[in-house]
Amino acid sequence: MKKTLLIIAVIAISALTSCKKTYSCTCTTSSNMQGFMPTTVTVTDAKEKCAGESTSTAGGMSITTKCVSK
Repeated sequence: MKKTLLIIAVIAISALTSCKKTYSCTCTTSSNMQGFMPTTVTVTDAKEKCAGESTSTAGGMSITTKCVSK
């Protein structure tokens, strides 16, 4: 009986931990600055970092980073 309970406990723990979802996203940075090369980076295990778009502007130059979840 103790072996059966131990096996059931191990199965239950492994089932709960294996359900963790892995998030990834692709972030692309672009700019209106002459000579700026667009950059794309893939981020894993970071759901909060994958949402949205941000733009920084200074002296007529802007840099935009847009992240999309996969």
